[in-house]
Amino acid sequence: MKRLLLVAAAAVTLCCGCGQKQSFSEALEEYRAEYESIAEGENAEELLAELNLKYYNRHRADSLGLFIFKEMVYEPETYDLAGLYAEADTLISNNSQIQRIMKLNAVKSSLMSKDFIDIKGPDAATGKELSISGMVALGKPLIVDFWASWCPPCRAEISGPLGEYVRANPDKCNIIGIAVWEKSVEDTRKAMEELGVSWPVIFTGGRDNSPSEMYGVCAIPSMFLISPEGKVIKFSYESKDIIEELEK
Repeated sequence: MKRLLLVAAAAVTLCCGCGQKQSFSEALEEYRAEYESIAEGENAEELLAELNLKYYNRHRADSLGLFIFKEMVYEPETYDLAGLYAEADTLISNNSQIQRIMKLNAVKSSLMSKDFIDIKGPDAATGKELSISGMVALGKPLIVDFWASWCPPCRAEISGPLGEYVRANPDKCNIIGIAVWEKSVEDTRKAMEELGVSWPVIFTGGRDNSPSEMYGVCAIPSMFLISPEGKVIKFSYESKDIIEELEK
């Protein structure tokens, strides 16, 4: 998945792995140029993964390596993160953000092919109690979409490919939204009206004690597909992967 490259340049000297020294801003600019040259082309995901590994291996003990690992850690299905982390420099292995996401990725991995974890809470629109278990009981594959009203990629999925597929294929799946990391239920309701959300959404409040932790969610949107038998069978940040699974 393409990510925005937002980072402040720092006056740090790096070794590129070939004996030449670069400032952090120079190394980042070189990486950014290659990234942008392939990001919109064919086989972009595969080529970007190769690019990240190339630059990470050159800079695994410096600030650019840390920056790239922070990009890779959100894509556990793309990289051998466990292997990379086990051999990582302390600059990376001691980073609190990376440590937290690695733990959440392990939670996600442990859910695959296992029974879903139930989440219960008020319907953002009506206040009535909703649950994942109640939706699974309807007997169709269920998409569980963790999202927030303030999240542009979440809104793009709901107004775009995710919402379009769900509305066009009511016989193939059900969907329930899990509104997380929100300031107020009013924000969620407003977003639902703006985006034309017609499916149930559980409002879970802010980040404290969020049920997102139970599913290892470290970024949104995060989508899980649950089988009619109640097994978690797919995770993705993008609906296209969930849709491909439903179309098999």
